[in-house]
Amino acid sequence: MKIETTIYLEPELVGQLNRRLATNSHDSLSELIERLLRSFLAKEEQPAKDLQDLQLINDNAEQLNREAQEVLTYQIEL
Repeated sequence: MKIETTIYLEPELVGQLNRRLATNSHDSLSELIERLLRSFLAKEEQPAKDLQDLQLINDNAEQLNREAQEVLTYQIEL
């Protein structure tokens, strides 16, 4: 379900959106704005996700390094 809302934009921005709408495969201005907002929000959240991933790697670094060292013992000399 979508909720109707009203936003106020500068005329230049509306012009840019309309030009993009004319050159892309969006059905409506609403669809284009929704897609742009989703993209913006995803980019805003990415640093926090990256930090969580880094923390997970660091928390498990010793075990991961041990496993990597063990895997190296399976290699044969060429």
